[in-house]
Amino acid sequence: MRMKKYQAVIIASVVWGCSSDPQTPVIGDRPDAGVDMPADNNTSDMTVTPDMTTEPDLPVDMVSEDMPSDMGPAIRTLVNYRSCELDSDCPVGLGTCVLEIPLNRPDADGRDRVPLNEIFPELAQGQGVCSSVCTVNTESCSELSVNGNTPDPQPYVCQVIFEGQSPYPNPAPALPFDGELSPSELTAGVPFGAICRPPFQLSPDVDDGFCAPCVGGEACAGSAVCWDALTGEAAADGEAGTCLGACEGECPSGFECADIAGGSYCRPIVDTCTACLDRDGDGRGTGRCGGAAQPVTPVDCNDLNADVYYDAVNPGHAFPEFCAPENDYNCNGLSDAEEQIASTLWGDDHCTACGDTCSGDVLNGSLSCVQGVCTAICEMTHASCDGDARNGCEQPVDDTSRIYYRDSDGDGFGDPNVPQFACDPALPPAGFVDNDDDCDDTSDQARPGGTEVCDGLDNDCDGDFDEGITFNSNGTNDCNAAAQGICANGTAQCDGVAGWTCLAADPEVEMCNGLDDNCDGQVDLTNGVPPVGAPIWYPDCDNDGYGVQPGALSRCFEPQTAPTACPNGSWSTVNTDCNDSDPSINPGRMEDCSTAADDNCLANDPPNTWTNAKSYYFDRDGDGYSPTPNSRTPYCTIIPNNWSEALFNQSDCDDNNASVNPSATETCNTPYDDDCDGQVHDAATGKVRRYRDVDGDGYGPNTSGFDFCFSSMTTNEQNTYPTSNGGDCNDSTTQRQVASNGHLYTGVDQAPNKIEVCEGLDNNCDGVIDDGCPVDFNVRNARSANDVKGSGSGWQLFECPGNKVMSGIRVRGKIPAGFCGGETGVFGVHAICTDPNISVNTNNNPFTYTTVNSSSEEGSILGFAPGPDGGCGWNTITDNTLNCSGDSSMRGFIGRSGARIDRIGPVCVQRTLTTSVTPATLNLSSESNGSQAPSGWNGGGDFRTTCANNEVVKGFWGAFQNNRLTAVDLRCIDMSLINR
Repeated sequence: MRMKKYQAVIIASVVWGCSSDPQTPVIGDRPDAGVDMPADNNTSDMTVTPDMTTEPDLPVDMVSEDMPSDMGPAIRTLVNYRSCELDSDCPVGLGTCVLEIPLNRPDADGRDRVPLNEIFPELAQGQGVCSSVCTVNTESCSELSVNGNTPDPQPYVCQVIFEGQSPYPNPAPALPFDGELSPSELTAGVPFGAICRPPFQLSPDVDDGFCAPCVGGEACAGSAVCWDALTGEAAADGEAGTCLGACEGECPSGFECADIAGGSYCRPIVDTCTACLDRDGDGRGTGRCGGAAQPVTPVDCNDLNADVYYDAVNPGHAFPEFCAPENDYNCNGLSDAEEQIASTLWGDDHCTACGDTCSGDVLNGSLSCVQGVCTAICEMTHASCDGDARNGCEQPVDDTSRIYYRDSDGDGFGDPNVPQFACDPALPPAGFVDNDDDCDDTSDQARPGGTEVCDGLDNDCDGDFDEGITFNSNGTNDCNAAAQGICANGTAQCDGVAGWTCLAADPEVEMCNGLDDNCDGQVDLTNGVPPVGAPIWYPDCDNDGYGVQPGALSRCFEPQTAPTACPNGSWSTVNTDCNDSDPSINPGRMEDCSTAADDNCLANDPPNTWTNAKSYYFDRDGDGYSPTPNSRTPYCTIIPNNWSEALFNQSDCDDNNASVNPSATETCNTPYDDDCDGQVHDAATGKVRRYRDVDGDGYGPNTSGFDFCFSSMTTNEQNTYPTSNGGDCNDSTTQRQVASNGHLYTGVDQAPNKIEVCEGLDNNCDGVIDDGCPVDFNVRNARSANDVKGSGSGWQLFECPGNKVMSGIRVRGKIPAGFCGGETGVFGVHAICTDPNISVNTNNNPFTYTTVNSSSEEGSILGFAPGPDGGCGWNTITDNTLNCSGDSSMRGFIGRSGARIDRIGPVCVQRTLTTSVTPATLNLSSESNGSQAPSGWNGGGDFRTTCANNEVVKGFWGAFQNNRLTAVDLRCIDMSLINR
């Protein structure tokens, strides 16, 4: 490794292939540099040189303390591309991770992009380099910088690194092969791909002149050589070239080590360090070699010869300068010789062979290649008769007897414009005659003495065409045109070469004349419609000379068929019949009021024309009443507007309003006197009853009601009768007291919209005081719970009578003095029945209600009632009274049982009355277990059986075996409240 002069090179950590960062490998194991690199990226592959300001995040240990003070701040450089797999592997300024190179157009194999590892073989599969693609846009390179956001001293350069297959075959087959070429493909040029190359020359390990232009004979910087892409060798003195650096270790990607001038140098893989590969310097090649208008040039099929290229606009750019059978200088697949020899454009330069020139002046004329023969073009006064065109035109042509004229049409008359001198008088030229009288040598129908016909020719050569001729032998031009109607009367016209044309007559407006005037094939019709102004024919079914509109037809003449509506009818041009089934009714009749018909079809004809007329009265609004009933005018059956036959001899008080007349009904809905009795709203319908409301609760007493037309009420009436709601049972503002409980109240406490409260008043004015307040209980729907505890037979039933329910039990049981064979148990159950009542507390305001019990013993179910048994030491039989407290009722039994029931007690439930609003409701809540008897024995297991949540015990079943209670079953009832 060498150092540039006056530069101190500081290598961080490792330089050649020793980077410790496995995530950012260096292509070819050489160091590369990054900018604004993440903290976890190793910077050992960066080189710093004192050419630019160091970035703020440059590690301190990368700047040499021994660096001379006049060398300036350090910069970062690269000796090769930085490899990558992801965009995140590329530091700021180095672009993105390029994994493939897009082509400017698809290659011959159809690919439009190439994986970068196929171009840079040192890359592994899936690897790329940090850069930017510039195939289409070279400006993308200007956005890159090895030094991140700081521009590099020298910019990135767009370089072609891939050259596709040319549309022009290489090697080329034998000429011609133009059928194998596509002009559009040749114009599109060679497919290519390019990438932005970093300024490797900034690195101290790369020659300053790396890829710089040079001139042969002048040394490149360092050990570089000036290389000529045209020859592939060192550039000759004075020839333009490119500086290539020596192969010291490895070449950067896109270059390969090659032998040049006895040494090894890094040669670009596509023979260019730029965006254009143009070896011969003709401005055409692979890449972006053209100007801004056409940066990609057409195919250069020989980039080693500046005169060879494809140009669709000027395909003869190399002609006639270059001509050889083996040449294809215009790259079109044709031999240049075949294109030029004897051709119209280049035959004078290459008449019979390449280089055979046939042009220039000769004696009395000039030379020109005519159909591959070098020919003397003589002046009018001379001819070439010696067979050697290059000697010129040696023979004068002043002997007119030896001048002949071409007769191309063989009619015996020559063309005066094509004379030819006969070098041998005995041998006149073939196809020539000795006169020049023909006026048209292209047709034997045009000649002197011919007969003029219609063919566009001057048949008689008198200078006029198709003159003095007619279509018919009688001297007329009448003809039968291919048209209809009057248009068939055509006129023949001579159209020259096309011959005679029969011109149809112009169509005219269709008229009722029995002709097809508009030439549409229909006589007196146009598209099936008669012409404008044609008479309208109306069906006249009663044949009275007057018709009707339905079924009318427009026809030039009366239809020959009867109307569809009446096969026996006829047609009329008058459509004013108002009854076409009665010939006595039509506009020609006199109106007769003795008939119900409109005899003359004139509803409003003057009355003085009527017979048997009546009288009618002026009635503008048509309500049957006249403001002047004594004024009469005759009428028949059709009453004119504003007149009627008056119903009564009464005057209409408003003849502009049909709703106002003596027979109308007075209503509240109008502001006027409907029935013309002189009073407004008297005995009117639609009145609204209004009530006084002294206490202001929105309701008034029914006795205070009065009917009004609400729309006409005065302010005082509205204030006095403010509500339309009646039914108030107390409209007083005076405070009163309920006699039974002292509750104070006024009229606002009583109205139909109030909720009944249990306070001794009729709050809702329905005539019932405290309706909905509780007065008694109702028990109903007795059922068995089917919930048996224990087992046994001999069932007995007890049920409390009437509306009574159980509130407790008295148990008859026996407790042993000691163990005596299990004789303890329940021998009988006595029911305590309750008559549930409601207690009213009148000291409260409003009243409060509670439930109370009125209990009594009703009956028992019993087994055997033994007396004392001294033999076994039994105690005497005991009775135990087990009551539910207060206003509770029984809901079930609890106890212990085995084969028999050893002890039993009540399950109690509290009755609660809710009277906040009416009607009152009853709730059963606060369930509790009562005491059990007999006590002192704990055999068997606990049991508990109850009625449903809304039920209490009405009675029970009991089963006894050996006089002992062995099973019980509840008799349940639903308990509800009776309200007023």
